[in-house]
Amino acid sequence: MKVNWQGVFPAISTQFSEDASINCEANVRMLEDLLRDGINGIIALGTVGENESLTTEEKHEFIKHTVKTVNSRLSHC
Repeated sequence: MKVNWQGVFPAISTQFSEDASINCEANVRMLEDLLRDGINGIIALGTVGENESLTTEEKHEFIKHTVKTVNSRLSHC
């Protein structure tokens, strides 16, 4: 798949709860705010930061939840 890298593609952060688990509700709020702001795509789980500390299962959970939240509302993802 070739991505057309035109527009705004924020590198999103993973929101966590006090117990260090992924905070899905906070992630939804962040994504909805970005979608309302008119982003063109997102970059999730980049090469630094929380990506290095998440388990494979947590990464899958985050990506699955992110895709479900975005629900084809971005032209590039």
